[in-house]
Amino acid sequence: MPLKSLIASTIHRLAFASGFSVARARRHRAMRIIMFHAVGRPDYPTSVFEAQIRFLDKWFKLVPLASIVQKIADGKGLPDNEVALTFDDGTRNNFTLAYPILKRRRVPATFFICPGLVEERKWLWNQDARERLRILPESARKKIGARWGAGSGSPDDIVEWMKLLPGDLRAAAEADIRSLTPEFTPEEEQRHLYDLMNWTELASMDPDLITIGSHTAYHSILPNVSSEELVFEVRESRRLLEENLRRPVEFFCYPNGMLNPGVVSCVQQHYRAAVTTAPAGYVLPGRSSAFRLPRISIAQNVAQLAWRMHYPAS
Repeated sequence: MPLKSLIASTIHRLAFASGFSVARARRHRAMRIIMFHAVGRPDYPTSVFEAQIRFLDKWFKLVPLASIVQKIADGKGLPDNEVALTFDDGTRNNFTLAYPILKRRRVPATFFICPGLVEERKWLWNQDARERLRILPESARKKIGARWGAGSGSPDDIVEWMKLLPGDLRAAAEADIRSLTPEFTPEEEQRHLYDLMNWTELASMDPDLITIGSHTAYHSILPNVSSEELVFEVRESRRLLEENLRRPVEFFCYPNGMLNPGVVSCVQQHYRAAVTTAPAGYVLPGRSSAFRLPRISIAQNVAQLAWRMHYPAS
């Protein structure tokens, strides 16, 4: 572990053990939205997730996202350390590992889903591209990077560069990667990480506990798509979710937290509120925009999460 990370980890542990982090966080009297992704990863085992849920349930008031959104709409009232939990992407491990823990403890949460991918039983495009790139030799990746102007040939760098492309060019780059990896067959561990929930699993979750929100139809990077694609991704995703699940869909999550005024304007026409990823921070009535709600990224352990509850950007 790098020295800087080791020092930070030590500070987090000491602050948590002494009660400093919890006391400091509770004094802020702010609302918070926590952002989760996949559960049960090697770097984020289920045991850590469950310990963090116990911690949050003990020291904070866990509420549905709708409760926080309503306080934003009212524009007044002193927050009471309310926390809403959100899960991006709709990976199946959220259903098999996270949901049973939430259900057992009666903890509400919002799952942001890409219904086009659910319907077609596909992974998110960035996850598919990254895993395919990893099976290619370095020389082949460098050729892809050079051909598309991506620079570095590392899988992560190529995918990050693809996020900046206009939608049609990104689709062409995806097709190029798929054509070079026709033999790609996901291993069991990859399927555990990236397979998405199906309609049956989504419909089976307790609607009194789990809120379903939209994460676009296909996880497109919205500032990079045409105006027609933007409307489709935003409006059609809600229609598909409501049609298949027979429950209202009022909340939206911007893929990769990427937005611009045009994207926000479109989302405002179809949803009650929307969450983003950056900057991390508190939610405060009268100050936070309902369509740019900040979140706090989940941490690697309870001590780091406790620290982020009073220092969200850490």
